[in-house]
Amino acid sequence: MTGQHDDSAGHAGVRLSNVRFGWTRHDRVIDIEHLQIRQGEQVLIQGASGSGKTTLLSLLAGVLAPQSGEIEIGGTRVSQLSGSARDRFRADHIGFIFQQFNLLPYLTVRENVLLPLAFSRYRAVTTASRSAAHKQADALIEQLGLDARTFADRPVTTLSIGQQQRVAAARALIGTPKLLIADEPTSALDADAREAFLRLVFTECSRAAITLVFVSHDRSLAPLFDRAIRLADVNRIAASAGV
Repeated sequence: MTGQHDDSAGHAGVRLSNVRFGWTRHDRVIDIEHLQIRQGEQVLIQGASGSGKTTLLSLLAGVLAPQSGEIEIGGTRVSQLSGSARDRFRADHIGFIFQQFNLLPYLTVRENVLLPLAFSRYRAVTTASRSAAHKQADALIEQLGLDARTFADRPVTTLSIGQQQRVAAARALIGTPKLLIADEPTSALDADAREAFLRLVFTECSRAAITLVFVSHDRSLAPLFDRAIRLADVNRIAASAGV
């Protein structure tokens, strides 16, 4: 398999081999000999602040390129793609839920959810018309616990934090990405709200066989996932720093 962008990303297992990254040649943050996540698996990655969790997610999403080693997602060697090809791969195959949600305040709930389709011809294939896209967006809004008739046309700024979080998840899931990455999106919620939100995300990922990589420092979440990975167990830098 070459590093070319192709539809092999339909099988979104994740494999890292001898991946190293640092902001300078003398300041290494990530040094992972081997990490593999199966297609459709729901995995929690845990680690203390500063241990490299967000850097790892940026490498998986293709925002950063490793200095050496190989990152493969669904059979595509993402680490061998050019910067522009990684951007296209991310738009086509990866959904991202940010810690601060990053919703656009001047758009409605539905407009925020639909936004990724504007950047991805591949994901837009599943929503071949404007009306089909609206139906999929409204269905996701409903499935994530909001009444679409009530909320879809509201400015996103009128929603509570918990409601905005669900909109952020719907935006990440629109068009059925193959890999969903979540960077501590539940940190502002209480325990009951965290678990309820995760159950909804798990349901949507299971429905479409979406691989989930979820990062959190909250150890109490581990039993909810298929597997929990301590970053210090796979990242030699974190292990040597004792984090």
